[in-house]
Amino acid sequence: MRRGRTDKSVITTEITETSDKQKSGGQVIGINLGWDFVAEHEWGINAINGEFGVPGKPERRRGLRSLVQDDLIGAEVRTVTTVQSGLKFYANLNGYTYLLFDDYFNWAKEEELTAERLNEMLKVYDDEELATALCDNAFGIRIKNDILYTGTMVLEQIYKALVTKDAMIFLGGINNEKSNSFGNRGLVIAIRSQMPEAFLNRIKKADDDYLNLREAVTKTGIEEKLRISNKGYYALSPRWASEFKNIRDITTKHPVIFWLNPIEQQDNNYGWFSVEQLTDWIDGKGPIPKTTQTRDKHSKSKIL
Repeated sequence: MRRGRTDKSVITTEITETSDKQKSGGQVIGINLGWDFVAEHEWGINAINGEFGVPGKPERRRGLRSLVQDDLIGAEVRTVTTVQSGLKFYANLNGYTYLLFDDYFNWAKEEELTAERLNEMLKVYDDEELATALCDNAFGIRIKNDILYTGTMVLEQIYKALVTKDAMIFLGGINNEKSNSFGNRGLVIAIRSQMPEAFLNRIKKADDDYLNLREAVTKTGIEEKLRISNKGYYALSPRWASEFKNIRDITTKHPVIFWLNPIEQQDNNYGWFSVEQLTDWIDGKGPIPKTTQTRDKHSKSKIL
């Protein structure tokens, strides 16, 4: 596991304070473990999702063939359905509370699980209030005292939610509201029954839009055409063309455009392109293939 350093936070309902300094609110919703610029945080959480039975990906299920009335979107995509033995909770070790999930706990001896060993796993050695760590198949949290001003035990609530399958696991960044803790890109573990209804509706809408976008991409057939033509890329990410009307003038008869990051960048440009421009790429035409002059200029700049 590698440390989460950016955006880590306990997520609560709004805390209000009266004139006599009395506080109210602050119900625990979840925790954002944050992230850092390291590979372990870029691999995604497919392994964690698999361990906890979280679908992790929206799916269109409505229709006569499946006899299912609802799509797999929103909270259902992110809800825990399985509890693993590698999940451990320690209420008080040297003044700290720990919640960790790691395959290590399936074979480690109980006498090995000291505060020092857990701190080593989390890569934390200082006295910070909140420490987190994560990778594609494990996570860990340490909180000093684990008590909010109301006496609420933060990690205890989250642990109970995981055990009772009243928990959601997902990556932040679902929306662009920077003031929203769920909008950050870190790993989020949340108590489903405490989630704001507005947020649940927002992720449901976002998932539905994602499925509509994927359907539009499939109709273009461009992914299959590029595959057959051996046009390789690191990324071919679609967006609705309507979102780019005020950003860049791209003429297309299709409702989607793509961010292309090609493999052979010495010969091909990266950027936003239409389906028509991607089709031209297959024929060696259009703005994606670099001209001889462009390639020569690129080579000279490398030599310099």
